[in-house]
Amino acid sequence: MENVLQSQRLIIQPLDASHVKVVLAFLKKNKSFFRVFQPTLNKDYYTELYQQKLLQSDVDGWNNKTKYSFYLFHHLDHERSQILGTVTLSNVVRGPLQSCFVGYKVDQQFQSKGIATEGIAHVIQFAFKRLKLHRIEANIMPDNLASIKVIEKLGFKKEGFSEQYLKINGKWEDHLRFALINKDF
Repeated sequence: MENVLQSQRLIIQPLDASHVKVVLAFLKKNKSFFRVFQPTLNKDYYTELYQQKLLQSDVDGWNNKTKYSFYLFHHLDHERSQILGTVTLSNVVRGPLQSCFVGYKVDQQFQSKGIATEGIAHVIQFAFKRLKLHRIEANIMPDNLASIKVIEKLGFKKEGFSEQYLKINGKWEDHLRFALINKDF
């Protein structure tokens, strides 16, 4: 498949609603771990029906060329039975901006193993080479030191501070703004 990326240890690919069970298992397993870094969720978030709608939204994003969601699997997981993490390019804007946001999460069990760095690096190449984007922006809460370390390792530069940028877990949270520029654009 042309939208499947491969790294040394990972298969990085989009999913559709037929993969709802593996997505739901990933989300339920990491529910409390992810809570501190995500908005308050819809009460139906952890149901198959809700996740099927989100997966269809992912497919629609690909079709509309506005959002590109990838799921990370171990390269030997041929059945795609356990998601290690996700990387999403969202709010893709064309025209003179040629930009997007990147968001990502990694299963708590696989933290500090380079999974995020490896997965994001390949999605960056997809964004710059295939989508021909000029800029990728990441917004991270200041106390999310692991996430900041990943982004900096990938060459993102800190551009600024956004006060009360996103409502996370019921509270308006400040964020640091990072960006990576496509030098070959």
